[in-house]
Amino acid sequence: MDDVYKARMQEKELPDINGNVEIKEIRIEEKTTQRPARYSQASLVAELKKNLGDIRQTQGFDIDTLYNRGYIKNEPIEATPVGMILINTLEKEAPVIIDEQTYKAFLSAD
Repeated sequence: MDDVYKARMQEKELPDINGNVEIKEIRIEEKTTQRPARYSQASLVAELKKNLGDIRQTQGFDIDTLYNRGYIKNEPIEATPVGMILINTLEKEAPVIIDEQTYKAFLSAD
């Protein structure tokens, strides 16, 4: 181990700034990480506009199509199992199709 880590560190006890500290209570809190809120139709359009520019250029982008094809459901939007399989397959087999930079380049080529 000394061959890898040449520098040696020594632990030192640091003095308290205000003298000794008395611990009066120990409290343990259990918390879980909250997932981000789901997109509504309006927030999805706003996010796309922020990341991709004017979405009218997206040549027929239509949230209703995603609902009709069964890729998403509910409001706020929730991916269906079919939608999850589709995106996982695209990520694995054809990531260029869902790459944001590629899509931006495609839009600017028009």
